[in-house]
Amino acid sequence: MATPSPQVRPAADDDERLADGSSVTCNRFLYVTDVSYVAMVSMTLSIPDEMKAEMDEHPEINWSEVARQSIDRKLAELEILEEFKRESELTEDEAVELGRRLNDRLAKRYQE
Repeated sequence: MATPSPQVRPAADDDERLADGSSVTCNRFLYVTDVSYVAMVSMTLSIPDEMKAEMDEHPEINWSEVARQSIDRKLAELEILEEFKRESELTEDEAVELGRRLNDRLAKRYQE
């Protein structure tokens, strides 16, 4: 039996203006197959011309997947930080000071 091709149905659009003046456009789509429903969002990112030129030199790379994996890693990092924050008894000021000391130590280590 052949795998059914998904039907794409537009769901909604969102635009967000970032602090640096660039924008991200998200188009939401619902991919429908006979087996499951998978909601996907299509994002448009603003990147520097130089970065785009470098990306164009590597057409074999699925840059959407690279971005998706990068976002997934960042979300996993944020979840770890959120969990740490929930379980931590440090005040915000103590956490900031601890972070500064850690950054200073790392900077010294890599300068040597």
